[in-house]
Amino acid sequence: MRQVMTDEFVASQFTWDGSKGKIEFRMTKICKILYLASKKCPFEGPRDKVAYKNDIKEILRATKQRRKNLKEQNKLLPGLETEDEIAAQINELKQKLGVTKDYSFSEFGSGDNR
Repeated sequence: MRQVMTDEFVASQFTWDGSKGKIEFRMTKICKILYLASKKCPFEGPRDKVAYKNDIKEILRATKQRRKNLKEQNKLLPGLETEDEIAAQINELKQKLGVTKDYSFSEFGSGDNR
């Protein structure tokens, strides 16, 4: 679900009530599925539909803010708007440089060259 409901997708496509010409999240099947699932979970979920609505509205607001923050951070890298685009650029550079293996810091040892 995380791969499908990315910040970019959610922030650009949904509002709770469909304002600003976006999709009305409260009328989607995923909204109903999430509500039913939250009621069946062992943790304390929303008390009622009003609480659920407030929770989802806050999630949509936070998602929009994360997207905005990411765009502001990426002003240092013009043209790169999402993590996927950054990853694509990194992979393209790896191909140009002929890098065939991903290295982790642990493979280089502790850094102690004695």
